[in-house]
Amino acid sequence: MNIQETLPEVSVPDPAPAAKNPVKNEKKRKASDLSEASASSSLKINGSQQLSHHSILYSLSVSRVNLVKEIFNKSDFDLFFDIFPSARPTSARKKQKVGFRGKTVLALVSKLKKNFDSLDLKKTLNRYCPSPSNLNKYRSPVVQPMRFRTRTCQILSFLKSIIKQLIPFEFFGSENNQSIIMDKVKDYLNLTRYETISLDFLMRGVKISECSWVAPPKSNTTHIPTSDTLKRTQLISEFLYWMFETLIPTMIKSHFYVTESNSYRNKLFYFLHSLWESMKSRYLVNLETLFARVDVLTDQKNEDGEFWRGGTRCISKVLRYSCLRLVPKEYGFRPIVNLGKRYSWNLNTDRKLQQPQISCNTILQNCYTVLKYEKANHPDYLQNCFLSFDEIHKALRDFKNSLSKDNLKDE
Repeated sequence: MNIQETLPEVSVPDPAPAAKNPVKNEKKRKASDLSEASASSSLKINGSQQLSHHSILYSLSVSRVNLVKEIFNKSDFDLFFDIFPSARPTSARKKQKVGFRGKTVLALVSKLKKNFDSLDLKKTLNRYCPSPSNLNKYRSPVVQPMRFRTRTCQILSFLKSIIKQLIPFEFFGSENNQSIIMDKVKDYLNLTRYETISLDFLMRGVKISECSWVAPPKSNTTHIPTSDTLKRTQLISEFLYWMFETLIPTMIKSHFYVTESNSYRNKLFYFLHSLWESMKSRYLVNLETLFARVDVLTDQKNEDGEFWRGGTRCISKVLRYSCLRLVPKEYGFRPIVNLGKRYSWNLNTDRKLQQPQISCNTILQNCYTVLKYEKANHPDYLQNCFLSFDEIHKALRDFKNSLSKDNLKDE
C-alpha cells in the first residue's frame, strides 16, 4: 500500500543559543514549519487503498511467532520508517533525519518496541483462545473439524488485549478513538474471503484533533492550516494502515490457520495451528491408507503374464509433487489439489529450493496438446472424451433432446 510516496523531510536546524539571537531562531523554526506545510499541502492521501484477508489465508505452520518478532527486531529508525514509509529518505546518501513531529513519534515507536519485549504472546493466547483438551480423547476415525474451530469473538478479545498491551495509548489520542479502532478490528475479522475494507473506512470516526502526536510542537490550536491538517491525516492513515496490513494479519497467521469451509462458502474460520496440524495429520493417515489400497489394486498382470505396475506409483515419478489443501467439512475434509502451483520445497532434505520446480500442468501440457489434436482429427477414437465443461454441457443437452424425442415417439 502506497499511501504516500513523498512525505516531506524536515531536518532539525542546529539549535543556537537563545541568549544571542532568539528572534533569528524563531524565524528559522517558522521557515522550517512553513516549508513542511507548503510541501505537504500538495500531497494527496489515497484513502481508497483496500485491505483484505489474502495475506492470512492458508498459512501452514505450527509456530510462526518469529514472524511477529521480525516486525520489531530492528532499530527504532527502521521501525519508524516501516510504519511511516513516506518519511523514509529518498536516497541512500541522505541521513536518517526526522522533523519536529518526528521526534515525538520516534519516542512512541521506541515505547512500542519496549512494550513488545515485555509482551507474553503465549500467555495471552492461552487466556483468550485456549486449546481444547478433548481432541486427543476423540477416537472417532472421522474428524469433525468444525467442532474445534476458534470463534471470532475469542480472536477479537485476543487481538484487543494485544493491541492495548502493545500500542501506546498516545497513538490513539483518546478513549473514543481507541474504541472506534477496536470496532474496526471486529469488522476486519468479520470479512469474508473476497471482501475488502478501505483506508477511508478505517479513518471514519477517528478525531484527528485528539491525536497530539501528529501536531508540531507549539502549534496553534485555534487555527490549523489546511496543509497541516492533510499532514496529520496522512500520518494517522499510515499508522492505521501498518496496524491493519502488517501487525494484525501477522498476529493472526502466527497463531491461527485461516480457511473457508465447504458448507459456508466464503465465510472464514480460524483454527489454532496445533489443532489444525493434529487434525490434518490424522486425516492424511487415512488418506494414505486409501491410496495404498489403490496401488495394490493397480498392480496386475497383463495378457502376456508380465507384471504391470500402474496407478499413482508410475505417475508420481513423472509428475513429482503437487500442492494439497484441505477444506474442513462437517465430517472430515475435502482435499483440493492444485496442479498448477509450482512447489518450492524439497521433501527429502526438508529445505526450500532455490528455484521452484515446474508444475504438473506444465508437464502435462504436451500430453494435452496431443490429446486435443487426436480428438480433432480422429473423433471416433475419443468419443467419450471431454476436454472442457462446454463439451459436457453439449453432450448432456443432446442426450436430453434424444430422450424427449423418444418419449414423443412412444406417445
